[in-house]
Amino acid sequence: MLQLRQSTVFVASTALASLSLLMVLVNSWLILSNQSIRSDVGVRQQYINESIQLSRVNQELISALANAVGRNNNAAIRDLLAQNGITVTVTQQGQPQAAPQAPAQAPAPAPAPAPAAGARPGAAPEAPPDKPPLRK
Repeated sequence: MLQLRQSTVFVASTALASLSLLMVLVNSWLILSNQSIRSDVGVRQQYINESIQLSRVNQELISALANAVGRNNNAAIRDLLAQNGITVTVTQQGQPQAAPQAPAQAPAPAPAPAPAAGARPGAAPEAPPDKPPLRK
């Protein structure tokens, strides 16, 4: 009887040890998979952040070119903008308006943060320490 009892304990402990080893292997695989997914998400987030910054530069560049078309009536710049899907129309006041012909591919800019409590109305919001101050 004692031999049967020791045999049962040995089989049960071996099964539990095997199960725990299997769980360690599955956990290791999940950790590696999670790191790979986090890396991919980080790369995509960096691309989105850079795209937002570049879209602001692109908008300023388009505005400057549209202003040049409005001031000088430069056909070469107007054709360049038209090749890139942007039409420029000059209003009666002489202010050019640039409008894309197709929907823009860049993501929409993030909404402006709410003013801090106690901030004076009409004041520019304060930027976090790691970002440059906002221009008004």
